[in-house]
Amino acid sequence: MQILTRLIILALLATTLVACAHFPLGMSEAEWNRLSTEQQLDARKEQAALDQERALAREKARQEREAREAEQERLQYERDVARGMIAQFDEVCMGGSRCPDRDKKMHIYSLREFAYVDKVELTAHDNVGNKHGATLALYADNQLIVENLDIKRNGSTQTIFVGAVARNILLKVRNDDEVKVQQLKVFGQSLASGTTQIIVRQPLNSPAQ
Repeated sequence: MQILTRLIILALLATTLVACAHFPLGMSEAEWNRLSTEQQLDARKEQAALDQERALAREKARQEREAREAEQERLQYERDVARGMIAQFDEVCMGGSRCPDRDKKMHIYSLREFAYVDKVELTAHDNVGNKHGATLALYADNQLIVENLDIKRNGSTQTIFVGAVARNILLKVRNDDEVKVQQLKVFGQSLASGTTQIIVRQPLNSPAQ
């Protein structure tokens, strides 16, 4: 009985494989079977050349897309610097239980020197876990600037006016929910140089100083 069952399973698998067989150049099985061995070889070579051409076209499109995105980022960066941006930080996840660092409830953005912070632009969402009611507190060093900043599930960019001298900007999750901070930009003026030059531009996973 076991042998019969195995034979039935093998027969079903063989039928499935034949049904799913893929012949080059969009041929049907009947068309493929009418070809000679040499013609089948030529058809496979032609299909391989088409596959390679399509792969090269996809790679070229990907490179062009990445180049456009990089250029857009560069232009946006220059516009932000012209508006007085002195620091830019990239992605971090904190709070809740779905972020890589489950114990991370707060993140410190180091400006590396004291600066007058005019405002902060925060791009974030809380579409990480099953809960979607995240709020953040924002500090300039030890000074609380905003206590319950609502983070939208689908994300948004919010401007928080600070108006204080600080060396660090701190974000703290106020409840048991995940927050994905996609980007944080700090606008103001360096106290050391007295200009709106860039102080720091680093990804968030770099060590804070």
